[in-house]
Amino acid sequence: MTKYLALAAALSIVAGAAHAASPWPSKVTGKWSGGANEDQVTIKITSQASTGNCRQISGTFTDDTVGGTSDILGFYCPVSGRIAFRRSVTGQTAAYQNYTASLSQVGSTVYMGGVFAENATAANVGEYAFYAYK
Repeated sequence: MTKYLALAAALSIVAGAAHAASPWPSKVTGKWSGGANEDQVTIKITSQASTGNCRQISGTFTDDTVGGTSDILGFYCPVSGRIAFRRSVTGQTAAYQNYTASLSQVGSTVYMGGVFAENATAANVGEYAFYAYK
C-alpha cells in the first residue's frame, strides 16, 4: 500500500509540473476542420478575449455536409485545455447544440475532441462525438 501511495504522490508531482508548463495553446482563433457525428464541419473562431483563466470565444460553425452556417459563442481555458461553445441549429427555432471538448497538441497541429448535446427535434435528441484540428 505504501508503494502505491508513493507512486501516486510522484505522479501528482509530475502532473503538476506538466500543468505548470501549460501544454495547451494560448489561443484557439483560426480555422478548424473536423467532423460532428457523421457530418464534415468547419469551425472558425474569430475572436478570443485576452485575459482570464477562461476566455470568451466567438465565431462561426459551418456544416459542410448539409450546408448552413451559424454563430457560436463560448469559452476557452488555456490553463486546462478545455473549450466549450453553443451553436444555434440552422433553420430551427430554439434548437441548440452545446459542444465541450479538450485540446491536445502534436507538433504544430492542435486537436479538439469531445461531445455535443443536441435538442433539435425529438428524433435528434442526444449526445454525439465531434473532433476538429488546425
